[in-house]
Amino acid sequence: MNTTKSVYNKLFKEEATELASHEVNLASLDMVKAMTQDSLSLYKRGQEYAKEMEAFIKKSRVLNAEADALSKGLEKELNEFEKQAKDLGLNVSTLPEFKKAVDSLGPLDNIFKMTQRFK
Repeated sequence: MNTTKSVYNKLFKEEATELASHEVNLASLDMVKAMTQDSLSLYKRGQEYAKEMEAFIKKSRVLNAEADALSKGLEKELNEFEKQAKDLGLNVSTLPEFKKAVDSLGPLDNIFKMTQRFK
């Protein structure tokens, strides 16, 4: 009896080991499938972000050009206005509108600097 028992125990142990091995392989395959699906999902999200980034870069380039043109134009007009006022003996630097216009050059310059990297 002991011999029969011993043989059965060995047979069942081997069978159990084989089943466990197959379960591990199936779990591993399921993990690979899940990770493959995740990678495809991530790739699609990356494509969407790339499109959004391209649109953002285009908008930044337009904003950069507008800020640069407006800043240069405003500086030119302010210099011309100040020169004409000086010729008439006037000091325009104390005028609130002149100060406001000069102060607006700072934010325009900031916009230009922020968007410069997307040129």
